[in-house]
Amino acid sequence: MEWLNTRVRVWPVFLSSTMHHDVGDLFSVGDRMAWDVELIDGRAAGWPWYVLVDVMARIHARPAWALSGALAEANGLRACWRGPERPGTELALSAGLVADLWNPLFHANVAGVVRRIRTVAYAHAQRDDGVWMPFGPRVLEDVEATARWLKTAHTIEDMSNVHEDGLLIDLAITANELKPFD
Repeated sequence: MEWLNTRVRVWPVFLSSTMHHDVGDLFSVGDRMAWDVELIDGRAAGWPWYVLVDVMARIHARPAWALSGALAEANGLRACWRGPERPGTELALSAGLVADLWNPLFHANVAGVVRRIRTVAYAHAQRDDGVWMPFGPRVLEDVEATARWLKTAHTIEDMSNVHEDGLLIDLAITANELKPFD
């Protein structure tokens, strides 16, 4: 598994539409951005396989000042981890990062240059019990800059059933630090 030891320089970062609408900064391709992040198993979370990075992650105990979670280290990047794995566990993951602007387990901050921005949308339908559920593949569309309210170019035929899920950002990471809450 030597290919897992290659240093990942560009990571996919998902930012939910709700977080972006409420407290997110507007940004464009080429801008420097920073977010507190959580490492996730993207394949298990249903992300499209082609946006993920294949890494070997090692789970560590959370920092002494953190109240919950664990620390995941993957090819030099350190991020929050919510999984049940014990410290010392090594995992081969098809991974991504999720930006948490509201309630990070602890500050695991990454900073870098935005290389690509895609809106993420999916169709949804209402079940007989009234619950709206996503169906079909997610639609990813490139944009040069973010707007306060996300809107895809809508390649889904019936636009009455489209939900804007968030942003998928390719971030060329230049800095990564852990720090306690103030």
